[in-house]
Amino acid sequence: MAARIAAIADAKRKAELYAQGAGLSLGAIGWLVEDSAYTPPVFLGAMRAAPDIAPAPIAAGEDTLHVRVTVGFDIVH
Repeated sequence: MAARIAAIADAKRKAELYAQGAGLSLGAIGWLVEDSAYTPPVFLGAMRAAPDIAPAPIAAGEDTLHVRVTVGFDIVH
């Protein structure tokens, strides 16, 4: 959640720079899209065909998730 809040704040900071450079004022967020860079595949057919397969082992460690947040702002004249 903190990363999403930081991403929106960064988008607003950058948008304010562009608006100021163009002689405009930034308004409220008009739209927001979050797109995950990775979506794990779901193999429902394989799971149904072999229900007695042992679950995959889970090892300790770290994983990285990349998410793209695109924000559109209203322009105030």
